[in-house]
Amino acid sequence: FPVSALTLIVLCLGLKKMPAYGLKIRHMSVGQGDAALVEFQGKTLLVDTGPHSNNVLQTLRRLGIHRIDAIVLSHSHRDHIQGTESLLHKLKIGCIEWPRETHTPPIIRDLKNLALQQSVPSCGGHLPWQGARILQVTPKTSTRITPNNQSLIVEMKAEEWRMLFAGDIEADAEEFLAEQIQDTTWLKVAHHGSRSSTSHTFLEAI
Repeated sequence: FPVSALTLIVLCLGLKKMPAYGLKIRHMSVGQGDAALVEFQGKTLLVDTGPHSNNVLQTLRRLGIHRIDAIVLSHSHRDHIQGTESLLHKLKIGCIEWPRETHTPPIIRDLKNLALQQSVPSCGGHLPWQGARILQVTPKTSTRITPNNQSLIVEMKAEEWRMLFAGDIEADAEEFLAEQIQDTTWLKVAHHGSRSSTSHTFLEAI
């Protein structure tokens, strides 16, 4: 599918299982970009912050949310991280997990400096939920190492549910991810549903 025509696809796999009590996942309407809010066990996780400075902030305020326990920025593309600046200025944030890319672009350096000014620490690879982890899989061929394929991936377990937020990884990285995860109940497909991702092989594996 062309990216411009499809900003988000959510594949719900194995819906015979009921979601864990109290689990909420909200995908925010941010246009061409990603921002997902997870609420579970009394804590909040934001996976990416969208392409606009105030879009996600306004949505969180409407929901009555004034604190985010953890933010994971999957990679450095602006459609996934641009909203971080306003959140740092206006909300209480427990920690931020920064992209782990080969080269750090200026926008990430600027956001890290702002986080330092606001006394917001790095998550250090850990999320404040039991059964939650951050993964990164990078294709071994250097020509395939891009910010998309270096995306951080969030895996969360909630009772019988296993959820996967796949950033913008493409088929090359999905191949390696499939070797590291078990059956997945719920998948936020990578790269906005673009044809470069969510291969048949990957879906069969998870």
